[in-house]
Amino acid sequence: MSSELNDIHNDMASQVFDVTIPLNFLVTEAGQLKLHDGIKKSGIMGFYDPCPGDPKLLLVEYTFHGHKYKVMVDDYEALLIPQDIHQF
Repeated sequence: MSSELNDIHNDMASQVFDVTIPLNFLVTEAGQLKLHDGIKKSGIMGFYDPCPGDPKLLLVEYTFHGHKYKVMVDDYEALLIPQDIHQF
């Protein structure tokens, strides 16, 4: 059974790409990140689209003023961080 779970984990990991560095370049000096509604995130410079045409999600985990935050948006959804509703 652990072999099957390992295969599932490996399959899911192959669908995840770390885009920390490209997103860091979009953060303002005030520490804000704004991605506009209707703009395809998988088309942002530094991102990679392994499955053109398939729906994508962007998961952002960040720290702001010592607090941890987490938010997930779809490929065309607006994103503005930081926001208190993202805190966990």
